[in-house]
Amino acid sequence: PADPDHGWIWQAARELGTASYTALWLRYRQDMAIPEISRIMKKSDVSVRVLLHRSRRRLAKKMRDIPHAHNLHFRPQIPQSERNA
Repeated sequence: PADPDHGWIWQAARELGTASYTALWLRYRQDMAIPEISRIMKKSDVSVRVLLHRSRRRLAKKMRDIPHAHNLHFRPQIPQSERNA
């Protein structure tokens, strides 16, 4: 059966490293805003935006290499505030 929490995606995200995983988890699972993540991670807002951008790109590349990922239509919802940053 399909995993409603996309656990395999989070497993792939763990392989990106602690900072990337933490930023992605806080943003998409905890639904935190950039300033909140910045405070928690002790990074500037710009650093967190860059980290999230790079982490999403790396995760997308990693997912292309996962055979069953091709059958899914998962795309993280990128908030409007981050789209034009």
